[in-house]
Amino acid sequence: MTFLSVCIYIMTIGIYNIVHKDNPGKCYIGSSKKCERRFTKHKYCIKNNIKNFKVYEEIRADGIENYIFEIIEEVKDYDEMLLKEKEQHYISALKPSLNTRNAYLTEDERYEASRILWTNRNKISIECECGRKVLKTHIARHKKTKRHKNILINKKINELIDLVGSDDDLNPLLGYIKN
Repeated sequence: MTFLSVCIYIMTIGIYNIVHKDNPGKCYIGSSKKCERRFTKHKYCIKNNIKNFKVYEEIRADGIENYIFEIIEEVKDYDEMLLKEKEQHYISALKPSLNTRNAYLTEDERYEASRILWTNRNKISIECECGRKVLKTHIARHKKTKRHKNILINKKINELIDLVGSDDDLNPLLGYIKN
């Protein structure tokens, strides 16, 4: 009679650190409900050039063998907001050089970020030929909309009316001047 041994692998919920062996200032703080799986995903992305995040570029440049993946704090129950708050606590305390953004923003910080976004939005928008202000990145999409096309058609109609005279002189069905 043979016994099969079943190994249950429990994933760690918590905050992790990816730190350079020789330069502890070169580190990245992250959080996950499955830290071990997240480490595997990081390693896969680094080795296969999947993404070009700052942390991945640095690790590729220095060599993955020069970095240690460690769990800083385990969390008993998964609560995404609590996990992000704890991650942000470590980011604020350790000031890791490889993190490019905060994990968690307070309500005031979210408000300030959206205020800055809307302020900058005016700087990166242009006026379309139809007269609407549109973000530079959205101009091509905007020009395909019915609203844009209708505004242009109405502008052309108004130009024709100005050219010909009052709209009483135009036949709405045929589009020419009545005799």
